[in-house]
Amino acid sequence: MNLIPIITTAGLSAVFNATNDGLSARLTHVAFGDTGWQPDNTATALQNERTRVPISNGSRISPTQIHVTAIENGAVEYWVREIAFILDDGTVLAVWSHPTQALAFKAADVDLLLALDFVLSALPEDSVEVVGTGGINLPPATETVIGVVRFATQAEAIAGTLETVVMSPAVTRAHGDARYALSNHNHNTIYSSIDHNHDTRNDQRYSALSHNHNGQYSLINHNHNTQYSAINHNHDTRNDGRYSRIGHNHNNQYSDINHNHDSRNNQRYSLINHHHDSRYLQRSDTIMTQGFVRTIARKSGDPNDLNNFNANFADVFPPAGFTMANLQGFIASIGIILFGGTVDGNDILWCRWTQRRDSMRVICANSENRADGAGAGSYINYLAIWRR
Repeated sequence: MNLIPIITTAGLSAVFNATNDGLSARLTHVAFGDTGWQPDNTATALQNERTRVPISNGSRISPTQIHVTAIENGAVEYWVREIAFILDDGTVLAVWSHPTQALAFKAADVDLLLALDFVLSALPEDSVEVVGTGGINLPPATETVIGVVRFATQAEAIAGTLETVVMSPAVTRAHGDARYALSNHNHNTIYSSIDHNHDTRNDQRYSALSHNHNGQYSLINHNHNTQYSAINHNHDTRNDGRYSRIGHNHNNQYSDINHNHDSRNNQRYSLINHHHDSRYLQRSDTIMTQGFVRTIARKSGDPNDLNNFNANFADVFPPAGFTMANLQGFIASIGIILFGGTVDGNDILWCRWTQRRDSMRVICANSENRADGAGAGSYINYLAIWRR
């Protein structure tokens, strides 16, 4: 422990005399007593000295602080409530005591090892030399010296002001939690917070609340210029959800066909408002129609009608909001054909279509056509693709 003892008048005089002779005062013994009191600089002895032992070892920590190690190995037991530091001529250099607080307990026939840091801020630098027997030495640990350390309390860890204690994992956690609160965690205005997050390795200790980057890195209206194609454009796992695609677009030179974000993005890249301009295929501008319809204007038994688009026909019209100019593809096939005679090798069947001003017309019949109850000689299947 650190002690700040009272420097006695006699001790100060001894140090003054030694330094005038170009020497240092020699500290050689420590005395222990069992009476608590409030010493002052007139003290010349302890109130009730129980034992006096030579210093085992010592070292200088700083010009005004020394480390002293002493062993009290007597047979008596008592509470150590007062200590005196004795020079080689028997002068009491300094005294420490407290009216109510004990320093340690000395058990009978049990060695009491004391390692004390002795602060001498009231004396000139390097004016006291520690003379030990060469026994055990327990110096305080520093950045360069292996030695004894004390663990900080949680309050000391949170305060973060002491330089002579170490922290256990528990108080290190308390220190970190106090310093880096989850609320109002932020970086300065250079960085935006849109979809900014920390991955699971951060142990969820670092919240993205109030975490932001400034307008220099806005993701709204994020775009690429004409140098970069969006074909097969993707973001890999390194983006870690930090780049939102809200308002993300490419200009009108690039198609969004095959534009995707792969499964590694874990749904972190929203497609809300993601678009390319009107020259490119978009879901809202594209529609597919299909159906099974009957033909009208039945005419039967004439193979020449395979080119007659006014008999056995069905018209397929554009869907609402589209015109024939929007037709991208069309196909039709025979659904049902009704035969009026024997089905044999001389039968002729046809299904053909042509584009008209307002519709696609399909003809479908056979050379032995007959009508069903609805008056139709045939039915067709069709599939059409429209794009604005």
